[in-house]
Amino acid sequence: MSRGQTTHVLVEAAAGGDVDAQGRLLSRFEPVLRKAVQSSLGRDRFLADGEDLLQEIRMAVLRALPGFRGRDRASFIAWVRQVSTTKTIDWERRRRSGRRAPRPGIGSLSGTNAPEPAARGDAPSRMILLREEKERIGRAIEAVPEQYREVLRLIVTESPEPGELAARLGRGPEATRKFVSRALAALRKALRQPH
Repeated sequence: MSRGQTTHVLVEAAAGGDVDAQGRLLSRFEPVLRKAVQSSLGRDRFLADGEDLLQEIRMAVLRALPGFRGRDRASFIAWVRQVSTTKTIDWERRRRSGRRAPRPGIGSLSGTNAPEPAARGDAPSRMILLREEKERIGRAIEAVPEQYREVLRLIVTESPEPGELAARLGRGPEATRKFVSRALAALRKALRQPH
């Protein structure tokens, strides 16, 4: 299997909601995202704000995946860079105007205000799917170890920024990142189990 086909298969699985595929896809293309953001912000601003922006972009990529129409690695990289550029411009505008990012709803863990495919809308079938996804995530959260439940509920319902989440948890940024990473890994495992 060629690398392009591997990317295509991974993108299709991730777009279909496969949480493992989403994680592998983000990991595989993390260097592309980091380079794009560092190039846009410059080294000093990247060190100060890069992680917050990267998280927004990661979520935007996952949410916009169903709209990706390419079939190979090169087209996916070009698309990821475009999403990154769009989110960076939006982020810069919000910073200049002093506004925070709009809060997405519970529809999925990857919700952002990223560009969406044209067919998005509030069709009844989409509303049903969102409600079912919310219920599935809620059941999965109840199945994770108790120590992770509250932070997962907070992430799902309020989507706090990393600094805000660290303050609410009473932990440092790195400790919060590690804790959230473990919580999300537990959630991914729970989502794979039948409930």
